Amino acid sequence: MSNPDFTAGESPSQNLTLLPGRPEGGARLVRNTAKIGAGLVFSRLLGLLRDVLLAMTLGGGWVADIFLVAFRIPNFTRRIFYEGSVALAFIPYFNKLRLQQGPAEAFAFGRAAIWQFLAIALVFALLCIYASDSLALILAPGFADSPMLIELAGQLMRISFMYLPLVVVATLVSGMLLALERYTGPSISPACVNIAMIFAGVLVITGRYSGYRAAEIFCYGLLAGGALQILIQLPRLYKEGFRLFGKFSFHSRESRSFARSAPQAVFGAAAYQLGVVISMLMASFLGEGNVSALYFAERIIELPLAVAGIALGLVSVNSFTRLALRGHKDELNRQLGKVLSLGLLFSLPATFGALALAWPIMAALFGHGSFSNYTLDLTVTALVYYAPLLPALVMARPMLAALNACGKAFFTMLLAICSLALLVGCNLLLFNFTSLGLEAVTISANVSVWFNTLGLALMLRRTGVCSPRTPFFPWKSLLSYLAFSLVMFGLLILTQYGAVQAGLGGVARAALGVPLGLLVFFALCGLFYRQDLGLLKRAFSRG
Repeated sequence: MSNPDFTAGESPSQNLTLLPGRPEGGARLVRNTAKIGAGLVFSRLLGLLRDVLLAMTLGGGWVADIFLVAFRIPNFTRRIFYEGSVALAFIPYFNKLRLQQGPAEAFAFGRAAIWQFLAIALVFALLCIYASDSLALILAPGFADSPMLIELAGQLMRISFMYLPLVVVATLVSGMLLALERYTGPSISPACVNIAMIFAGVLVITGRYSGYRAAEIFCYGLLAGGALQILIQLPRLYKEGFRLFGKFSFHSRESRSFARSAPQAVFGAAAYQLGVVISMLMASFLGEGNVSALYFAERIIELPLAVAGIALGLVSVNSFTRLALRGHKDELNRQLGKVLSLGLLFSLPATFGALALAWPIMAALFGHGSFSNYTLDLTVTALVYYAPLLPALVMARPMLAALNACGKAFFTMLLAICSLALLVGCNLLLFNFTSLGLEAVTISANVSVWFNTLGLALMLRRTGVCSPRTPFFPWKSLLSYLAFSLVMFGLLILTQYGAVQAGLGGVARAALGVPLGLLVFFALCGLFYRQDLGLLKRAFSRG
Protein backbone atom coordinates (compact mmCIF):
# COMPACT_ATOMS: atom_id res chain seq x y z
CA MET A 1 0.00 0.00 0.00
CA SER A 2 1.50 3.33 -1.09
CA ASN A 3 1.37 6.64 0.67
CA PRO A 4 1.78 9.77 -1.41
CA ASP A 5 2.61 12.06 1.49
CA PHE A 6 5.68 10.49 3.09
CA THR A 7 7.79 7.37 3.01
CA ALA A 8 8.04 4.80 5.74
CA GLY A 9 10.03 6.06 8.71
CA GLU A 10 9.55 9.76 7.94
CA SER A 11 7.28 12.17 9.69
CA PRO A 12 4.89 13.98 7.38
CA SER A 13 6.94 17.14 7.45
CA GLN A 14 10.39 15.61 7.53
CA ASN A 15 12.75 16.18 4.59
CA LEU A 16 10.12 18.09 2.61
CA THR A 17 11.13 21.21 0.78
CA LEU A 18 7.71 22.52 -0.13
CA LEU A 19 7.22 25.21 -2.69
CA PRO A 20 4.98 28.00 -1.41
CA GLY A 21 1.26 27.40 -1.78
CA ARG A 22 -1.59 29.82 -1.30
CA PRO A 23 -3.18 29.63 2.13
CA GLU A 24 -6.33 27.63 2.36
CA GLY A 25 -9.44 29.15 3.86
CA GLY A 26 -13.11 28.31 4.02
CA ALA A 27 -14.15 31.21 1.81
CA ARG A 28 -11.59 30.33 -0.86
CA LEU A 29 -12.63 26.70 -0.78
CA VAL A 30 -16.25 27.77 -1.30
CA ARG A 31 -15.33 29.98 -4.27
CA ASN A 32 -13.38 27.18 -5.93
CA THR A 33 -16.15 24.72 -5.21
CA ALA A 34 -18.64 27.13 -6.75
CA LYS A 35 -16.57 27.24 -9.96
CA ILE A 36 -16.49 23.47 -10.31
CA GLY A 37 -20.03 23.07 -9.02
CA ALA A 38 -21.43 25.61 -11.47
CA GLY A 39 -19.84 23.77 -14.37
CA LEU A 40 -21.08 20.41 -13.13
CA VAL A 41 -24.59 21.76 -12.56
CA PHE A 42 -24.55 23.24 -16.07
CA SER A 43 -23.49 19.84 -17.38
CA ARG A 44 -26.22 18.13 -15.36
CA LEU A 45 -28.86 20.54 -16.64
CA LEU A 46 -27.71 19.85 -20.18
CA GLY A 47 -27.79 16.17 -19.27
CA LEU A 48 -31.42 16.55 -18.24
CA LEU A 49 -32.15 18.23 -21.57
CA ARG A 50 -30.33 15.38 -23.29
CA ASP A 51 -32.45 12.87 -21.40
CA VAL A 52 -35.62 14.75 -22.24
CA LEU A 53 -34.63 14.34 -25.91
CA LEU A 54 -33.86 10.67 -25.27
CA ALA A 55 -37.27 10.17 -23.66
CA MET A 56 -39.02 11.99 -26.50
CA THR A 57 -37.23 10.19 -29.32
CA LEU A 58 -36.50 6.73 -27.87
CA GLY A 59 -39.40 6.48 -25.40
CA GLY A 60 -39.26 4.13 -22.43
CA GLY A 61 -39.40 0.77 -24.24
CA TRP A 62 -36.92 -1.57 -25.88
CA VAL A 63 -35.12 1.08 -27.97
CA ALA A 64 -34.36 3.16 -24.87
CA ASP A 65 -33.35 0.04 -22.95
CA ILE A 66 -30.80 -1.17 -25.53
CA PHE A 67 -29.36 2.34 -25.86
CA LEU A 68 -28.97 2.66 -22.08
CA VAL A 69 -27.30 -0.76 -21.96
CA ALA A 70 -24.83 0.35 -24.67
CA PHE A 71 -24.36 3.73 -22.99
CA ARG A 72 -23.82 2.24 -19.53
CA ILE A 73 -20.11 1.27 -19.73
CA PRO A 74 -18.94 4.46 -21.52
CA ASN A 75 -21.03 6.61 -19.18
CA PHE A 76 -19.81 4.60 -16.20
CA THR A 77 -16.21 5.06 -17.37
CA ARG A 78 -16.81 8.79 -17.80
CA ARG A 79 -18.05 9.05 -14.22
CA ILE A 80 -15.18 7.02 -12.81
CA PHE A 81 -12.53 8.89 -14.75
CA TYR A 82 -14.04 12.31 -15.17
CA GLU A 83 -16.06 12.95 -12.03
CA GLY A 84 -13.54 12.54 -9.29
CA SER A 85 -12.51 8.92 -8.88
CA VAL A 86 -9.26 9.12 -10.87
CA ALA A 87 -8.68 12.75 -9.87
CA LEU A 88 -8.78 11.83 -6.17
CA ALA A 89 -5.97 9.33 -6.83
CA PHE A 90 -3.97 11.42 -9.32
CA ILE A 91 -3.97 14.90 -7.73
CA PRO A 92 -2.14 13.98 -4.48
CA TYR A 93 0.81 12.52 -6.43
CA PHE A 94 0.89 15.37 -8.95
CA ASN A 95 0.70 17.97 -6.18
CA LYS A 96 3.41 16.27 -4.16
CA LEU A 97 5.84 16.53 -7.08
CA ARG A 98 4.75 20.06 -7.95
CA LEU A 99 5.10 21.34 -4.38
CA GLN A 100 8.39 19.55 -3.65
CA GLN A 101 10.23 19.46 -7.00
CA GLY A 102 8.49 21.96 -9.27
CA PRO A 103 6.14 21.81 -12.27
CA ALA A 104 8.59 20.14 -14.68
CA GLU A 105 8.72 16.93 -12.64
CA ALA A 106 4.97 17.03 -12.10
CA PHE A 107 4.33 17.37 -15.84
CA ALA A 108 6.72 14.49 -16.58
CA PHE A 109 4.65 12.37 -14.18
CA GLY A 110 1.39 13.53 -15.77
CA ARG A 111 2.69 12.89 -19.28
CA ALA A 112 3.68 9.32 -18.36
CA ALA A 113 0.27 8.75 -16.76
CA ILE A 114 -1.54 9.90 -19.92
CA TRP A 115 0.32 7.54 -22.24
CA GLN A 116 0.13 4.59 -19.85
CA PHE A 117 -3.60 4.96 -19.25
CA LEU A 118 -4.25 5.62 -22.95
CA ALA A 119 -2.56 2.35 -23.95
CA ILE A 120 -4.61 0.44 -21.37
CA ALA A 121 -7.85 2.14 -22.49
CA LEU A 122 -7.24 1.30 -26.15
CA VAL A 123 -6.66 -2.37 -25.38
CA PHE A 124 -9.72 -2.46 -23.13
CA ALA A 125 -11.90 -0.74 -25.75
CA LEU A 126 -10.85 -3.20 -28.46
CA LEU A 127 -11.57 -6.17 -26.18
CA CYS A 128 -14.99 -4.75 -25.35
CA ILE A 129 -15.77 -4.24 -29.03
CA TYR A 130 -14.77 -7.82 -29.78
CA ALA A 131 -16.99 -9.17 -26.96
CA SER A 132 -19.82 -6.63 -27.28
CA ASP A 133 -22.65 -9.17 -27.67
CA SER A 134 -21.51 -11.10 -24.61
CA LEU A 135 -21.19 -7.88 -22.61
CA ALA A 136 -24.72 -6.88 -23.60
CA LEU A 137 -25.97 -10.18 -22.19
CA ILE A 138 -23.97 -9.68 -18.98
CA LEU A 139 -25.21 -6.10 -18.47
CA ALA A 140 -28.84 -6.98 -19.22
CA PRO A 141 -29.35 -10.70 -18.54
CA GLY A 142 -33.08 -10.06 -18.59
CA PHE A 143 -32.74 -9.69 -22.39
CA ALA A 144 -31.58 -13.32 -22.74
CA ASP A 145 -34.92 -14.38 -24.23
CA SER A 146 -34.65 -11.72 -26.98
CA PRO A 147 -31.59 -12.41 -29.18
CA MET A 148 -32.50 -9.45 -31.39
CA LEU A 149 -32.18 -7.03 -28.45
CA ILE A 150 -28.79 -8.48 -27.50
CA GLU A 151 -27.56 -8.13 -31.09
CA LEU A 152 -28.74 -4.53 -31.43
CA ALA A 153 -27.30 -3.55 -28.05
CA GLY A 154 -23.99 -5.12 -29.12
CA GLN A 155 -23.95 -3.09 -32.34
CA LEU A 156 -24.42 0.13 -30.38
CA MET A 157 -21.65 -0.89 -28.00
CA ARG A 158 -19.20 -1.24 -30.87
CA ILE A 159 -19.67 2.47 -31.54
CA SER A 160 -19.82 3.78 -27.99
CA PHE A 161 -16.76 1.92 -26.66
CA MET A 162 -14.43 4.11 -28.75
CA TYR A 163 -15.24 6.86 -26.25
CA LEU A 164 -13.08 5.14 -23.61
CA PRO A 165 -9.62 6.27 -24.88
CA LEU A 166 -10.94 9.81 -25.33
CA VAL A 167 -12.19 10.12 -21.77
CA VAL A 168 -8.89 8.82 -20.34
CA VAL A 169 -6.89 11.63 -21.94
CA ALA A 170 -9.51 14.24 -21.03
CA THR A 171 -9.53 13.07 -17.40
CA LEU A 172 -5.81 13.33 -16.78
CA VAL A 173 -5.60 16.70 -18.53
CA SER A 174 -8.43 17.84 -16.27
CA GLY A 175 -6.64 16.43 -13.20
CA MET A 176 -3.52 18.48 -13.93
CA LEU A 177 -5.57 21.64 -14.39
CA LEU A 178 -7.41 21.01 -11.12
CA ALA A 179 -4.11 20.49 -9.28
CA LEU A 180 -2.89 23.80 -10.74
CA GLU A 181 -6.17 25.39 -9.57
CA ARG A 182 -7.21 26.24 -13.11
CA TYR A 183 -10.90 25.44 -12.84
CA THR A 184 -12.46 26.88 -15.99
CA GLY A 185 -11.58 24.04 -18.37
CA PRO A 186 -12.41 21.19 -15.94
CA SER A 187 -15.70 22.87 -15.04
CA ILE A 188 -16.81 23.36 -18.66
CA SER A 189 -15.58 20.14 -20.24
CA PRO A 190 -18.12 17.75 -18.58
CA ALA A 191 -20.81 19.56 -20.54
CA CYS A 192 -19.15 18.73 -23.87
CA VAL A 193 -20.61 15.22 -24.09
CA ASN A 194 -24.09 16.48 -23.30
CA ILE A 195 -23.81 19.31 -25.83
CA ALA A 196 -22.75 16.89 -28.57
CA MET A 197 -25.55 14.46 -27.71
CA ILE A 198 -28.11 17.28 -27.66
CA PHE A 199 -27.05 18.17 -31.20
CA ALA A 200 -27.46 14.48 -32.03
CA GLY A 201 -30.98 14.63 -30.58
CA VAL A 202 -31.82 17.68 -32.66
CA LEU A 203 -30.58 15.80 -35.73
CA VAL A 204 -32.81 12.84 -34.82
CA ILE A 205 -35.86 15.09 -34.51
CA THR A 206 -35.23 17.21 -37.61
CA GLY A 207 -34.28 14.16 -39.67
CA ARG A 208 -37.28 12.23 -38.33
CA TYR A 209 -35.14 9.25 -37.41
CA SER A 210 -36.58 6.62 -35.08
CA GLY A 211 -35.86 3.25 -33.54
CA TYR A 212 -32.36 1.80 -33.80
CA ARG A 213 -31.14 4.49 -36.20
CA ALA A 214 -31.96 7.22 -33.67
CA ALA A 215 -30.05 5.37 -30.93
CA GLU A 216 -27.08 4.99 -33.28
CA ILE A 217 -26.94 8.75 -33.90
CA PHE A 218 -26.83 9.38 -30.15
CA CYS A 219 -23.83 7.01 -29.90
CA TYR A 220 -21.92 9.02 -32.52
CA GLY A 221 -22.77 12.15 -30.55
CA LEU A 222 -21.03 10.57 -27.55
CA LEU A 223 -17.81 10.17 -29.56
CA ALA A 224 -17.92 13.78 -30.75
CA GLY A 225 -18.34 14.93 -27.15
CA GLY A 226 -15.29 12.96 -26.03
CA ALA A 227 -13.08 14.63 -28.64
CA LEU A 228 -14.45 18.04 -27.64
CA GLN A 229 -13.53 17.41 -23.99
CA ILE A 230 -9.87 17.15 -24.95
CA LEU A 231 -9.84 20.06 -27.38
CA ILE A 232 -11.37 22.46 -24.88
CA GLN A 233 -8.79 21.76 -22.12
CA LEU A 234 -5.46 20.97 -23.75
CA PRO A 235 -4.69 24.55 -24.92
CA ARG A 236 -5.06 25.85 -21.33
CA LEU A 237 -2.70 23.19 -20.03
CA TYR A 238 -0.20 24.08 -22.77
CA LYS A 239 -0.21 27.65 -21.47
CA GLU A 240 0.92 26.27 -18.11
CA GLY A 241 3.96 24.68 -19.79
CA PHE A 242 2.73 21.13 -20.38
CA ARG A 243 3.57 19.22 -23.58
CA LEU A 244 2.32 15.81 -24.69
CA PHE A 245 5.85 14.88 -25.78
CA GLY A 246 8.89 15.50 -23.62
CA LYS A 247 10.47 14.06 -20.51
CA PHE A 248 8.65 10.99 -19.16
CA SER A 249 8.84 9.54 -15.66
CA PHE A 250 7.60 6.02 -16.35
CA HIS A 251 10.01 4.49 -13.83
CA SER A 252 10.05 7.16 -11.14
CA ARG A 253 9.09 6.32 -7.58
CA GLU A 254 5.90 8.39 -7.87
CA SER A 255 4.83 6.75 -11.14
CA ARG A 256 5.30 3.27 -9.70
CA SER A 257 3.50 4.24 -6.53
CA PHE A 258 0.62 5.81 -8.46
CA ALA A 259 0.34 2.73 -10.71
CA ARG A 260 -0.03 0.56 -7.60
CA SER A 261 -2.44 2.78 -5.68
CA ALA A 262 -4.57 4.15 -8.56
CA PRO A 263 -6.66 0.95 -9.00
CA GLN A 264 -7.33 0.91 -5.25
CA ALA A 265 -8.33 4.59 -5.16
CA VAL A 266 -10.44 4.36 -8.31
CA PHE A 267 -12.28 1.28 -7.08
CA GLY A 268 -12.83 2.85 -3.67
CA ALA A 269 -14.21 6.07 -5.14
CA ALA A 270 -16.32 4.25 -7.74
CA ALA A 271 -18.41 2.22 -5.29
CA TYR A 272 -21.57 4.16 -6.11
CA GLN A 273 -21.08 3.99 -9.88
CA LEU A 274 -20.38 0.25 -9.67
CA GLY A 275 -23.50 -0.06 -7.56
CA VAL A 276 -25.54 1.70 -10.25
CA VAL A 277 -24.36 -0.87 -12.80
CA ILE A 278 -25.41 -3.70 -10.46
CA SER A 279 -28.76 -2.01 -9.80
CA MET A 280 -29.38 -1.66 -13.54
CA LEU A 281 -28.58 -5.33 -13.96
CA MET A 282 -31.11 -6.23 -11.26
CA ALA A 283 -33.73 -3.91 -12.77
CA SER A 284 -33.42 -5.64 -16.15
CA PHE A 285 -35.10 -8.70 -14.60
CA LEU A 286 -38.21 -6.69 -13.69
CA GLY A 287 -39.59 -6.14 -17.17
CA GLU A 288 -39.75 -3.40 -19.76
CA GLY A 289 -39.24 0.17 -18.56
CA ASN A 290 -37.58 -0.57 -15.21
CA VAL A 291 -34.04 0.05 -16.48
CA SER A 292 -35.13 3.37 -17.96
CA ALA A 293 -37.04 4.37 -14.80
CA LEU A 294 -34.00 3.75 -12.60
CA TYR A 295 -31.77 5.68 -15.01
CA PHE A 296 -33.99 8.77 -15.11
CA ALA A 297 -34.39 8.78 -11.31
CA GLU A 298 -30.62 8.64 -10.95
CA ARG A 299 -30.30 11.65 -13.24
CA ILE A 300 -32.29 13.75 -10.77
CA ILE A 301 -30.11 12.62 -7.87
CA GLU A 302 -26.97 13.55 -9.82
CA LEU A 303 -27.84 17.26 -9.94
CA PRO A 304 -27.31 18.03 -6.23
CA LEU A 305 -24.59 15.36 -6.06
CA ALA A 306 -22.59 17.30 -8.67
CA VAL A 307 -22.46 20.60 -6.78
CA ALA A 308 -22.42 19.28 -3.22
CA GLY A 309 -20.42 16.07 -3.52
CA ILE A 310 -18.20 15.82 -6.57
CA ALA A 311 -17.22 19.50 -6.59
CA LEU A 312 -16.41 19.55 -2.87
CA GLY A 313 -14.32 16.40 -3.22
CA LEU A 314 -12.35 17.66 -6.23
CA VAL A 315 -11.59 21.05 -4.68
CA SER A 316 -10.86 19.87 -1.13
CA VAL A 317 -8.34 17.22 -2.22
CA ASN A 318 -5.84 20.03 -3.00
CA SER A 319 -6.22 21.46 0.51
CA PHE A 320 -6.13 18.04 2.16
CA THR A 321 -2.96 17.09 0.26
CA ARG A 322 -1.12 20.20 1.45
CA LEU A 323 -2.20 19.63 5.04
CA ALA A 324 -1.22 15.94 4.88
CA LEU A 325 2.22 16.81 3.51
CA ARG A 326 2.78 19.18 6.43
CA GLY A 327 1.31 16.81 9.03
CA HIS A 328 -1.41 19.25 10.13
CA LYS A 329 -4.06 16.74 11.18
CA ASP A 330 -6.02 19.11 13.40
CA GLU A 331 -6.39 21.61 10.57
CA LEU A 332 -7.34 18.79 8.19
CA ASN A 333 -10.10 17.87 10.67
CA ARG A 334 -11.40 21.42 10.70
CA GLN A 335 -11.32 21.70 6.91
CA LEU A 336 -13.11 18.37 6.53
CA GLY A 337 -15.78 19.50 8.99
CA LYS A 338 -16.38 22.67 6.96
CA VAL A 339 -16.68 20.67 3.74
CA LEU A 340 -19.09 18.14 5.26
CA SER A 341 -21.22 20.94 6.69
CA LEU A 342 -21.48 22.53 3.24
CA GLY A 343 -22.40 19.15 1.79
CA LEU A 344 -25.25 18.77 4.28
CA LEU A 345 -26.41 22.31 3.49
CA PHE A 346 -27.12 21.26 -0.09
CA SER A 347 -27.93 17.55 0.16
CA LEU A 348 -30.52 17.45 2.98
CA PRO A 349 -32.98 19.95 1.43
CA ALA A 350 -32.44 18.32 -1.97
CA THR A 351 -33.36 14.93 -0.48
CA PHE A 352 -36.58 16.10 1.16
CA GLY A 353 -37.44 18.25 -1.85
CA ALA A 354 -37.15 15.20 -4.11
CA LEU A 355 -39.43 13.23 -1.79
CA ALA A 356 -42.08 15.95 -1.77
CA LEU A 357 -41.88 16.88 -5.46
CA ALA A 358 -41.10 13.53 -7.11
CA TRP A 359 -44.19 13.40 -9.33
CA PRO A 360 -44.23 17.04 -10.57
CA ILE A 361 -40.46 16.98 -11.23
CA MET A 362 -40.61 13.77 -13.24
CA ALA A 363 -43.77 14.80 -15.08
CA ALA A 364 -42.33 18.21 -15.98
CA LEU A 365 -39.01 16.81 -17.24
CA PHE A 366 -39.86 13.47 -18.82
CA GLY A 367 -43.62 13.07 -19.12
CA HIS A 368 -43.73 13.99 -22.81
CA GLY A 369 -43.72 12.36 -26.24
CA SER A 370 -43.26 8.58 -26.15
CA PHE A 371 -42.87 8.53 -22.35
CA SER A 372 -45.90 6.56 -21.11
CA ASN A 373 -47.83 7.03 -17.85
CA TYR A 374 -46.65 3.58 -16.76
CA THR A 375 -42.99 4.55 -17.20
CA LEU A 376 -43.64 7.87 -15.44
CA ASP A 377 -45.11 6.06 -12.42
CA LEU A 378 -42.11 3.71 -12.32
CA THR A 379 -39.72 6.66 -12.49
CA VAL A 380 -41.49 8.49 -9.65
CA THR A 381 -41.30 5.34 -7.50
CA ALA A 382 -37.59 5.00 -8.23
CA LEU A 383 -36.89 8.62 -7.25
CA VAL A 384 -38.84 8.41 -3.98
CA TYR A 385 -36.93 5.30 -2.88
CA TYR A 386 -33.61 6.52 -4.29
CA ALA A 387 -33.51 10.01 -2.72
CA PRO A 388 -32.52 9.06 0.87
CA LEU A 389 -29.05 7.95 -0.26
CA LEU A 390 -28.11 11.46 -1.45
CA PRO A 391 -26.67 12.82 1.85
CA ALA A 392 -24.51 9.71 2.20
CA LEU A 393 -23.19 10.11 -1.36
CA VAL A 394 -22.36 13.78 -0.81
CA MET A 395 -20.53 13.18 2.48
CA ALA A 396 -18.56 10.27 1.01
CA ARG A 397 -16.72 12.40 -1.57
CA PRO A 398 -14.83 14.69 0.88
CA MET A 399 -14.08 11.71 3.12
CA LEU A 400 -12.60 9.89 0.13
CA ALA A 401 -10.58 13.01 -0.71
CA ALA A 402 -9.10 13.08 2.81
CA LEU A 403 -8.27 9.38 2.80
CA ASN A 404 -6.66 9.52 -0.65
CA ALA A 405 -4.68 12.64 0.25
CA CYS A 406 -3.16 10.66 3.13
CA GLY A 407 -2.47 7.54 1.07
CA LYS A 408 -5.22 5.33 2.53
CA ALA A 409 -6.70 4.17 -0.76
CA PHE A 410 -6.46 0.50 0.20
CA PHE A 411 -9.05 0.94 2.94
CA THR A 412 -11.48 2.72 0.60
CA MET A 413 -11.18 -0.24 -1.78
CA LEU A 414 -12.00 -2.72 1.00
CA LEU A 415 -15.08 -0.70 1.98
CA ALA A 416 -16.22 -0.53 -1.64
CA ILE A 417 -15.95 -4.32 -2.00
CA CYS A 418 -17.97 -4.87 1.19
CA SER A 419 -20.65 -2.34 0.20
CA LEU A 420 -21.08 -3.91 -3.25
CA ALA A 421 -21.36 -7.39 -1.72
CA LEU A 422 -24.01 -5.97 0.62
CA LEU A 423 -25.85 -4.47 -2.37
CA VAL A 424 -26.03 -7.83 -4.14
CA GLY A 425 -27.04 -9.63 -0.96
CA CYS A 426 -29.84 -7.18 -0.17
CA ASN A 427 -31.22 -7.43 -3.70
CA LEU A 428 -31.27 -11.21 -3.61
CA LEU A 429 -32.85 -11.21 -0.15
CA LEU A 430 -35.61 -8.77 -1.08
CA PHE A 431 -36.32 -10.44 -4.44
CA ASN A 432 -36.62 -13.88 -2.85
CA PHE A 433 -38.54 -13.04 0.33
CA THR A 434 -40.70 -10.04 -0.60
CA SER A 435 -42.98 -9.02 -3.44
CA LEU A 436 -41.06 -5.77 -4.03
CA GLY A 437 -39.96 -4.91 -7.56
CA LEU A 438 -38.05 -1.73 -8.36
CA GLU A 439 -38.40 -0.75 -4.69
CA ALA A 440 -36.12 -3.66 -3.76
CA VAL A 441 -33.38 -2.37 -6.06
CA THR A 442 -33.49 1.16 -4.64
CA ILE A 443 -33.74 0.06 -0.99
CA SER A 444 -30.67 -2.13 -1.52
CA ALA A 445 -28.82 0.84 -3.03
CA ASN A 446 -29.59 2.91 0.09
CA VAL A 447 -28.29 0.21 2.42
CA SER A 448 -25.08 -0.16 0.39
CA VAL A 449 -24.33 3.58 0.08
CA TRP A 450 -24.97 4.35 3.75
CA PHE A 451 -22.81 1.40 4.81
CA ASN A 452 -19.95 2.70 2.66
CA THR A 453 -20.21 6.26 3.98
CA LEU A 454 -20.35 5.22 7.65
CA GLY A 455 -17.39 2.94 7.00
CA LEU A 456 -15.40 5.85 5.53
CA ALA A 457 -16.11 7.93 8.64
CA LEU A 458 -14.87 5.08 10.82
CA MET A 459 -11.73 4.64 8.69
CA LEU A 460 -10.85 8.34 9.06
CA ARG A 461 -10.40 7.71 12.79
CA ARG A 462 -9.03 4.17 12.73
CA THR A 463 -6.31 4.95 10.15
CA GLY A 464 -5.20 8.12 11.94
CA VAL A 465 -6.13 10.49 9.12
CA CYS A 466 -8.22 12.58 11.53
CA SER A 467 -6.87 13.47 14.94
CA PRO A 468 -8.96 12.30 17.94
CA ARG A 469 -8.36 15.71 19.53
CA THR A 470 -10.54 17.51 16.96
CA PRO A 471 -14.03 16.21 16.04
CA PHE A 472 -14.49 16.32 12.29
CA PHE A 473 -18.20 15.60 11.87
CA PRO A 474 -20.51 18.66 12.01
CA TRP A 475 -23.28 17.28 14.25
CA LYS A 476 -24.77 20.71 14.89
CA SER A 477 -25.09 21.33 11.15
CA LEU A 478 -26.69 17.91 10.66
CA LEU A 479 -29.37 18.50 13.30
CA SER A 480 -30.08 22.07 12.15
CA TYR A 481 -30.36 21.30 8.45
CA LEU A 482 -32.40 18.17 9.13
CA ALA A 483 -34.91 20.20 11.17
CA PHE A 484 -35.15 22.91 8.49
CA SER A 485 -35.59 20.27 5.77
CA LEU A 486 -38.44 18.62 7.67
CA VAL A 487 -40.25 21.96 8.01
CA MET A 488 -39.73 22.57 4.29
CA PHE A 489 -40.99 19.06 3.47
CA GLY A 490 -44.21 19.57 5.43
CA LEU A 491 -44.92 22.89 3.76
CA LEU A 492 -44.26 21.44 0.30
CA ILE A 493 -46.65 18.55 0.94
CA LEU A 494 -49.40 21.00 1.95
CA THR A 495 -48.87 23.29 -1.05
CA GLN A 496 -48.71 20.35 -3.46
CA TYR A 497 -52.00 19.07 -2.10
CA GLY A 498 -53.53 22.47 -2.75
CA ALA A 499 -52.03 22.56 -6.25
CA VAL A 500 -53.58 19.18 -7.04
CA GLN A 501 -56.97 20.38 -5.83
CA ALA A 502 -56.58 23.45 -8.03
CA GLY A 503 -55.95 21.22 -11.06
CA LEU A 504 -52.37 22.33 -11.74
CA GLY A 505 -50.22 20.07 -13.93
CA GLY A 506 -46.71 18.76 -13.40
CA VAL A 507 -44.85 21.75 -14.86
CA ALA A 508 -46.82 24.29 -12.80
CA ARG A 509 -46.46 22.24 -9.61
CA ALA A 510 -42.70 21.89 -10.09
CA ALA A 511 -42.36 25.62 -10.89
CA LEU A 512 -44.22 26.39 -7.66
CA GLY A 513 -42.57 23.80 -5.40
CA VAL A 514 -38.86 24.09 -6.21
CA PRO A 515 -38.40 27.85 -5.54
CA LEU A 516 -40.75 27.69 -2.55
CA GLY A 517 -38.71 24.90 -0.98
CA LEU A 518 -35.44 26.75 -1.51
CA LEU A 519 -36.88 29.97 -0.10
CA VAL A 520 -38.23 28.29 3.04
CA PHE A 521 -35.07 26.30 3.76
CA PHE A 522 -32.61 29.15 3.33
CA ALA A 523 -34.87 31.56 5.20
CA LEU A 524 -34.79 29.17 8.16
CA CYS A 525 -31.00 28.92 7.85
CA GLY A 526 -30.72 32.71 7.89
CA LEU A 527 -32.94 33.02 10.97
CA PHE A 528 -31.57 30.21 13.14
CA TYR A 529 -28.23 28.93 11.81
CA ARG A 530 -26.05 31.38 9.89
CA GLN A 531 -22.73 29.52 9.98
CA ASP A 532 -22.50 28.25 6.39
CA LEU A 533 -24.55 31.10 4.93
CA GLY A 534 -22.01 33.51 6.40
CA LEU A 535 -19.22 31.53 4.79
CA LEU A 536 -21.00 31.69 1.44
CA LYS A 537 -21.47 35.44 1.82
CA ARG A 538 -17.79 36.02 2.64
CA ALA A 539 -16.71 33.81 -0.26
CA PHE A 540 -18.59 35.75 -2.91
CA SER A 541 -18.34 39.24 -1.42
CA ARG A 542 -14.54 39.05 -1.92
CA GLY A 543 -14.92 38.58 -5.67
